[in-house]
Amino acid sequence: AGGIWYFATQTFSWQPIIAAFVLFVIANMSITTAYHRLFSHRSFKATKGFKLLFAITGASAWQNSIIEWSSDHRRHHRFVDTDNDPYNALRGFWYSHILWICQKNQYSGDLDNVKDLFKDPICVWQHRNYLKISIIYNVGIPVLLGWLTGDILNMVLWAGLIRVVVVHHTTFLINCN
Repeated sequence: AGGIWYFATQTFSWQPIIAAFVLFVIANMSITTAYHRLFSHRSFKATKGFKLLFAITGASAWQNSIIEWSSDHRRHHRFVDTDNDPYNALRGFWYSHILWICQKNQYSGDLDNVKDLFKDPICVWQHRNYLKISIIYNVGIPVLLGWLTGDILNMVLWAGLIRVVVVHHTTFLINCN
């Protein structure tokens, strides 16, 4: 119903779609490069400036703080495809794709496997302020872009809401067999 209303009443513009694509790339790269490779696996080192940038842009994916995301991911590698795996692919497509987010598991709130990240002041800052950062980024930037282009509704819809949904689904498809 929302889609029918949107296409029947809104004027089409490429600006919100281009903004959504750019913000999508930033969010996805932040999850893939920083949350996954830099913080979860410690595959490379980054300057404080890049860590801070990744902490902010990673929060835009709305997939939790660096510390929580890395804890789940490290647990996934430790217990892959077992009952202890947070997103166990053997529980089926929908579970490993997105349903695992909707329920607590025995490790919910247990961050003992990311003690190294608690030593990083940027990770701790982002963890403590994650919700504020996410809201400011995911609401503030689309509203600002909408104000600049004179199209707040479409910018919030495309660069905000739809972009976050697409980021989630593209990220979580990796978990599925």
